[in-house]
Amino acid sequence: MEPVMGVEDQRRRPLPEPFEVRTAEQDGHSVMAVQGEIGGATVGTLEAYLNGVTGPVVLDLGGVSFIDSMGLTLLLRATRNGLTIREVSPAVRRLLEQCGLENELRYAG
Repeated sequence: MEPVMGVEDQRRRPLPEPFEVRTAEQDGHSVMAVQGEIGGATVGTLEAYLNGVTGPVVLDLGGVSFIDSMGLTLLLRATRNGLTIREVSPAVRRLLEQCGLENELRYAG
């Protein structure tokens, strides 16, 4: 029988950072600034934001503290559909470099 997680154990678990997508129009582009973690619990929300926009999209990932393989897959797929990345946090940059994918995204210059 597996041990049951008690109240004390649950209090010690770190809470995930709040996930937020802020949108704005800038120079004819939809700019989306993402805060928090992009992973299994949030990737669907980000995908819905990306799919809900027509025209060019610039994604600011400067506020992303964590990204998993699902988030990375979404970024790669969206890049093939015209997505441009404006800022990249150290967490995102580290994953891209570890996977050898830093040159697969389109960056705003």
